[in-house]
Formats: sequence, structure tokens, C-alpha cells
Amino acid sequence: MVGAPQFSRVARSLTAISGFLSIAVSGAAIAQDALKLAPEPIVVYRSNQFNEKSMFRYMEELGQDLQIGGNLEKLIKSEVVQNAITKHPNPVNGNMVYMVQGFIPGAESISFSEVIDADEFERLVRAAGGPNAGELTGEKGKYKRVFSTSWREDVTDRVAVPPANDSPSDESDSDDDEPKQSLSIGFGVGSSSGVQVQSNRIDDNEPVIEENGRKYREHSLNVTTYLRYHDGFMFTSTYSGLLDMSLPSGDSLRGKSEQALDAEVNFYPDRIPVGFKHLFWNTMNSAASASLQQVDGEDPVDYSVRRSSGDAGLAAIETVLFDTDLLTGQLLFGTKELPVRGDLTVRARKDSGFSKSLSDLASPHSRFAPLLNDNAAITLHSSVKLPSQLRKVLTSSGEWIRTRMTDLADVDLAIAGSEFEKTLAGIQEHGTFEVLAKMDWTQQSGTVIYGGIQVDDNPQLLKTLHDWLSRQVLPESMADKLAIVEKDSMPMIAIRLPDVPADSPVRLTYAYIAHSNSCLWFTLGGEDAYRILKPTLEKLNGASVRTKAPLLTLKADFGRWMSLPQDDPTGLAKILFMADADFQKSMAALQPSITSQIEAASDSSSDAPSTEVKTSIATDDDGLLQKVLDLGGTRDASLVFDADGSGFTLKGQVGVTVIRYFVARYMKMIDAASPAILEAAEQSKIGVGRTD
Repeated sequence: MVGAPQFSRVARSLTAISGFLSIAVSGAAIAQDALKLAPEPIVVYRSNQFNEKSMFRYMEELGQDLQIGGNLEKLIKSEVVQNAITKHPNPVNGNMVYMVQGFIPGAESISFSEVIDADEFERLVRAAGGPNAGELTGEKGKYKRVFSTSWREDVTDRVAVPPANDSPSDESDSDDDEPKQSLSIGFGVGSSSGVQVQSNRIDDNEPVIEENGRKYREHSLNVTTYLRYHDGFMFTSTYSGLLDMSLPSGDSLRGKSEQALDAEVNFYPDRIPVGFKHLFWNTMNSAASASLQQVDGEDPVDYSVRRSSGDAGLAAIETVLFDTDLLTGQLLFGTKELPVRGDLTVRARKDSGFSKSLSDLASPHSRFAPLLNDNAAITLHSSVKLPSQLRKVLTSSGEWIRTRMTDLADVDLAIAGSEFEKTLAGIQEHGTFEVLAKMDWTQQSGTVIYGGIQVDDNPQLLKTLHDWLSRQVLPESMADKLAIVEKDSMPMIAIRLPDVPADSPVRLTYAYIAHSNSCLWFTLGGEDAYRILKPTLEKLNGASVRTKAPLLTLKADFGRWMSLPQDDPTGLAKILFMADADFQKSMAALQPSITSQIEAASDSSSDAPSTEVKTSIATDDDGLLQKVLDLGGTRDASLVFDADGSGFTLKGQVGVTVIRYFVARYMKMIDAASPAILEAAEQSKIGVGRTD
């Protein structure tokens, strides 16, 4: 049995991992003067399209096409906004992440954004200023801005609020006195567009004062930002060494962005010191190994499942950690006719264990491949060759199921447990995991959700499932709603689903399960939902050979979905229109936070400043979805994940209609807040869109 001392050691190991990851993301919390960055960044992201100028242009054009966003357009064209962004027609921007050299692992992020020249850099630095933007010091081309604020938090009604610097009681955990950290991730626009990661330190041991019978904790916040001009770019970071370090040339930062590529990201794992990787792996492996030990009294069958699953996860992490050579991603934003397209490639080190594992994973021949391109409304498919570690999980899981069902002292369930074990052994033998799920409509079946799972040819599997469902899974009230029936010359389990409220938008009344071609098939829909299976199996059996399919395929044809009969009793065809109504209400209820755009002037001794703008947006059907559809364009989305011995790739695309819809909804929300944003910005004379 794991005793308290051993448990404490495991907890400390897990805490070390957590701290390790926190440092790696947000930067080491030590004196920055002692930090030295690696010569080259491990991550570089850059784009010439994902910036405020291109987004503003897109929203203006879309607003004119849809006749929305009048207030937003005024805000975009206002002097206060235009003064805070570069005049460069197509500025490249992005981020670099550098490793911190030294005993304590860490990382620092530096953002960059192209500007016209050094004079514009000076203008943008000052345009981002204001009465409450902090103190700006430095000389031409190199600046430091320190923003300080404080506020009070009423803690009168909280239990046991200790005064500052009090010693913890004997019963308390000393870890509770440690300052807490939170991580915020945001997408900014302005002179330094892009993704920002910021670590916020909250110290609960700050002073507590009492006034007029109320207790207040006084919080303070200090943020230091460094800004530098170099070779046509503005660089921004919280790293103090930015002002003196060697920076890459402007040409290298532009990279492929001047070609047809709109955005790219490159991650170089080989630039991470081997010692850093080993430190991470040893810490994680030690903690995991301790937690995977068998404890006193633990059933050997339970332990076998837990241990095999944990070993499989550790093996996968180790392989990826040490055998990944390069990660690169590219993005094309498309046009009014072409979809947004992107791909992510992870390259495995040649002749490595990772390379061999990927070759094995991608080797199965799919039974369901002939069904992947039938233009269904939704298709989800996965087909992988299981590695040896996961096959052990199947073996241990089969033993666990048989043992537990035998323990129930029911002869039929004991037999079912043995049959389940046989089926898992069959899957372990052929080593292929394959699953398919679809949603579509036919005249005979109506709108249905259906699919299959590759198992084995066990002839008793259907009866085994029936016994298990009727005795163990479904409630007694459904005992008379489950039966093995003959439909379309096929035996299958028919389940009459419970009734739903009359006003429920989705009404699935029947489920069917069949076993054919070494696969389990299922359908969900109305009483005739089973009729989708016969044409599906005919198409499958008509294929001459099994073909290879990607590891994972996800496709959604929204045009097909919205064309399904809207009067179908299942309600599945109406989901998109219902989702539009719900999304519209959610956006209306969301109070736009403009903290990143406006620094509202506030007295340092007052409560925490609020920069929310409360708006009122109509929630009745505004016809926006139909307006977007009327503009035309592609209406699909897809995600394909595949692999071979060189690595794996993730390719995706989103139709222009889908992108327009979400941008339009966002525009309507911001449009309602735009007058208040502009008024507050002009009153405080600060730049809107600032990210530093």
C-alpha cells in the first residue's frame, strides 16, 4: 500500500512537473538580468494577413455586403484607431519563442510587427500611451514602459482572512501561502498583433486594511514591457534583454510571407537542449512510475488494465519527445470563392522509433474506405493499426470484462463476458481499430445517425450485446423495449428509445444494432432508421479491394445538411438553424470586454477598475444566416490526419460561407459596443487596439 511518505513524494513530483511546465510557458520567475537566451528561437510564427489591417479590410467589405457593422466601420476609420496602427499596407507580424539558457529551464516570447520606418515606430510607441498607460523611458529606438496599478478587494465576508505576513497555522498547508499564478492567452490587434501569452501573479498575502467596519485587501500589479526598433520591425517583450540582444534581420522575419503563403509557424525541437528534454522526461517518468505501482489490496486484473494503459501513454510521450525533428504549419486565408486552408506537419527523425511507429499506425486497410466520399452531411472516420502497447491494453481489458461479468453470478452474463473477451482478442489479433459515424438522409430511412466499428466475426456477439444491454445497461423500465428482430433479412437489436418532451427539437425514437462483415453497425433515428444499413452494406461489399484511408477524417457538408427535409420528424435537419438562434442569443448575452483596448482612468485606491461595456442586442431572428448564405461560396469544412514513415500531417479547410458567418456574428456584437468604445477612447486619449 502506498503510505503517506510515498504519496507525498509522488505529489511533490507532480508539483515539480506543473512548475516545470509553468516556467516553460510563461518564462522563469527570476531576475531577468541573469537570463541569457539561446542563439536561435525554438518557435517562430509569422503572418502577413492575420493583422489588424487585413482584418479591418475584411470586416469592412463583409459589412458592406451584408449591410451590417455601420458603427464598427466608424470605429475602424476613426482617428484614434488609425493612429494606433501602422501605415504599412501589408505588415508582417508574429512571435518568436527562445529557450532560456541556464540551470532553470524556461522560455521567453518576443513579438514583432513590421512598420514603415523608425519614425513610425516612435509614433506608435507614443500612440499607445496615455495618462494611465504607465511610465515610458528610454531613447530613440529602445524603450521601457512600466505600468503600475492597485485596487482594493472587499474581503469582509470571507472566512478567516489573515492579515499580511501572518504565519500559517499548524493545520494549514504551507503551499497555500505560495503566490498563485494564472495564465491568460489572448489575440491582440494593434502595433504588435498576434497571440499573446501572459502570466499573472496574484499574491493573497498582500496587506489587509479595515475602514468603516469593512476589510479590504490591497492588490498591486506591475507590468514592464520593452520595445525596440530593428530593421523595419517593432519588437515587444517582457524580457529585459530585448534592448541589447542580437535580433534576426527583417528579411528573415518576412520569410515566405511575401509569397502565396498567408501565415506559417515553425517549431524546432532539435534546438531544445537534450538535457532539457531528459529533465522533463525523468521528472514525468518518475512521477508516473510511482503512481503506476500496484498498491496493497488492488485486484491484479484492475492493476493489469491500469498498468498497461499507463505504459502505453508513457511510451508515446517518450517517442514524440526524443524523435520529433520539425513541426511546421502553413495557412492560406483563401478568397471569396476559395476556402481557408491550412496544414500542420510533424517530421519524425529518420530511422527513429517514432518513424517506425508512424509507419505501423498508418498501415491498415480500411473496411469503410468506400463510404468516405459519399457526400453525407457529416462523416467521422478513424482507422489505425494498433501498436503493441495498445494491444496489451485490449488483452488486459478483455480479461477484466470477463472476470467482472463472471462475478455477477449470472450465467448469461458470464457467457457474455467470455464472448466479449473473444471479440477483444480478435481485435488484438488483427490489430486494427476502425470506427465510422455519419449523419445523412435517404427516402427510405429519413434523417439518421449511423456508422460501424470493426470488430471480428464472432457469431455470438449480437446475442452477447443483447444480454449485456438488457441486464446491465438499460433500466428495467426499458426491458420490454429491447429485442432481437429480423429487418431487411438481417438480425439486429431494436431499441425503442424513451419518449422525449413534446417540445424537444430533436426526437430520436429508435436505435438499431447489427453485426455484419466483421463489423458492428448502429443507426439512430425514426422507426425506419435501419433502412440505411442495406444500401450501405451493398456499397461496402461492392468494393473490389480494401484501400488505405487516413488515420482520421472529419467532414461536414453544411450545404447538404441545410438541404435535408426540414419537416423530418427526427429534427436532425434543423440543428444548424437552431444552433444559429442559440449562438445569436449567446453573443447577445456576452458583455464585450474591452480591457485589451482601453485603459480606463481610475484612482489607484479605488476598487478594481471595470472596463466592460454593457450593450443591448436584439435576439430575435435577424436573418443574418440567410444573408450570409445568399452571398454564395463553399459551405463545407474538413479535417484530415494522416501519417507515414516521414511523419504525420494534419490538413484542414473551412468554407468561406462558414468563416463569413462567424465573423458576421462577431461584427454585430462589437458593432453594438463600438460607440461606447470610441467615446471612452477619445475621452482618455489612448490608442484602441493596443496589445503592449
